[in-house]
Amino acid sequence: MDMERVLADEQIAAVLEQVYDRPVRLRQLRHTFRINGTDAPLPPIKDLLLAFHARKAGIAPNGDGADLPVLETIGAVARCQIQAETWRYTFGDLQCLTDECPAALKERIGKTITVPAVETYESEPGQYALSYNFDIPAVFSGPPGERRVIKEISTANYDALYIRGGGALFRSSPIVLNQVGLIHDKFLGVNYAHWMLDWLPRIEILRRAGADIDRALFVLPRRMSGFQAETLAHLGIGPDQVVEAASLQDRWTNFVGFRRFFATSTSGPLFMHALYQGSRWAVEFLRSRFVRGGPARNRRLVLNRKSSRRLHFDDGARRLLQRHGFEVVHTEGMSVLDQAALFAGAEAVLAAHGAGLANLVFCGEGTHALEVFPAGHSTAAFWIAATAAELDYACAAGQRIEIGDARAAKDHDILVTADLVARWLDSWR
Repeated sequence: MDMERVLADEQIAAVLEQVYDRPVRLRQLRHTFRINGTDAPLPPIKDLLLAFHARKAGIAPNGDGADLPVLETIGAVARCQIQAETWRYTFGDLQCLTDECPAALKERIGKTITVPAVETYESEPGQYALSYNFDIPAVFSGPPGERRVIKEISTANYDALYIRGGGALFRSSPIVLNQVGLIHDKFLGVNYAHWMLDWLPRIEILRRAGADIDRALFVLPRRMSGFQAETLAHLGIGPDQVVEAASLQDRWTNFVGFRRFFATSTSGPLFMHALYQGSRWAVEFLRSRFVRGGPARNRRLVLNRKSSRRLHFDDGARRLLQRHGFEVVHTEGMSVLDQAALFAGAEAVLAAHGAGLANLVFCGEGTHALEVFPAGHSTAAFWIAATAAELDYACAAGQRIEIGDARAAKDHDILVTADLVARWLDSWR
């Protein structure tokens, strides 16, 4: 028997029983992952739990009830303003250059989705608490013992009921901040693309709502990475304005409390980013703040990766690209401003699917872009972002080159053939 595990569970149960003043039942969650094509169970993870009691709220996932009541409308604690109206977006024609069209893009051709309004919330003074399900916030109103989930700005998937990393235990919530800004989205901010396209545009939304960006405190779930610190500093948000929750976290208590907040609505159930929904305002914001001047658009780029999902070219493809003036670039280690300048000066970009394609929003209108997907994997994310940026977008399904250290099927390398390159160049005419 894993004695450390038992001890950890007993500690957690004791804390929860103190919080709720009643016995607590804990259900262990086990996940599986793939090893060499077979399912293998992960060892027990003491920080991945679901605490539940009576089935009062009926909002917990997988049919489990919980006694954390949900705030029916955020209007009870905050003033709501619509900053971008609800609108409908129709996926247009897709230029796919291979016989196999990436599935996630093919299924969206001609379909229309409704993009929800983007709202801002300026709270009334009160007691609020913040915990995290990985990078995604759960926000609660009310003092300890009277907590209510503010569902509109908590993740829709878990409604703050999952306890991960010790971050959602509510023994106490000392007020440590006066007013905070929340720019979270449903996707992890530690990923470059999600940070640039999900999180940063929300700062502009808060500014429109009247938040004092120069003085606001922003709560982030983890210690900042270099690109996060750089982009925030470029927008005038210094390190003294950032609260890194990871550095405050007490394993057994809620770790951030505050009296007021400014927040934006999440992207809801669509699982699409602010910019991936085709939001032109997000493109304009990013271009206006990160592209300096009007660089000449004369560079033809092959954006390659240094680790997984690297592009390999057959001899014919290599000769074609060299003849047409393409250069291979790697953005790893580059500053965000240098990446923005690189893409703003591009006439054409060829790249494997990956976070670096977030930089397509810095390209000028009409830039030719080819996204090559790994075999069996696809997402319409950058197609939509490229459409919002008014680029000449094309896609292709790549041929897999097996590598031994791939963490997932999508991380194998990709072969680009001369035929694919020729089709792409011909499509420019």
